[in-house]
Amino acid sequence: MSAEQPVTRAELRAALDETKDDLKGFMRQIETNMLTAFHSYSQGMTAGYTRWMSSTAKCGFAWRLSRTASWRSKLAGLNKREQLEASL
Repeated sequence: MSAEQPVTRAELRAALDETKDDLKGFMRQIETNMLTAFHSYSQGMTAGYTRWMSSTAKCGFAWRLSRTASWRSKLAGLNKREQLEASL
């Protein structure tokens, strides 16, 4: 097919089909790349969320332990005070 000779319908149809197939392949590759990127992003977000939740849970647990210890010490102080008052 040269620039000077006319193109037949069959040649034009074959060229269009080839271009269409190339375009489909290109679009599929773009979709694959986007899905891969989204999947990687979601895995990273899930891992970050899991790390955050575990650190929050550890922090919350430590906070509860410290609050419980403080309550226990206050109760122990009150008990000692009551015992001292009772012995006087």
